[in-house]
Formats: sequence, structure tokens, C-alpha cells
Amino acid sequence: MFRMNWIPETTIAAAWLIFLATYAVVALGKIPVYRIDRAGAALLGGSLMVATGVLSLEEAYRAVDSIRSCCCLA
Repeated sequence: MFRMNWIPETTIAAAWLIFLATYAVVALGKIPVYRIDRAGAALLGGSLMVATGVLSLEEAYRAVDSIRSCCCLA
């Protein structure tokens, strides 16, 4: 069950910044200067979410597993 814990405002700001930057790269397709495509942006965004403490490693594993399960059902 999802439990809402107190989250510092800096963590929320980091989450929004990472999400918006990742979403922008996915929308654009790639960033030529850094040679990052959509898949690379998604991997980097997820890694940054774990590194900054927005998601725990267990939450990241569960998110990937639930997405994989949904794709198998489609």
C-alpha cells in the first residue's frame, strides 16, 4: 500500500525538474549536443530520481516491473 511520507520541498522541486527535463527530451526526440535519445533520457531521468532520493531503489524496481506487466497484457 502506498504511504504518503513527509517529503522536503527541495525533493519535490528536484522531482519536477527531472520530470520536466526528461519529458522535454522525450518530446523533442533527442538532444544533439549530448547525443541522448528518448531511451537514454528515460534511463537518465529514472537514475536521477533514484540518485536524488525522490524514489527508493525498491520503488524504481516496482515501477519498471508494473510497466513491464502492463505491456505484456496489451
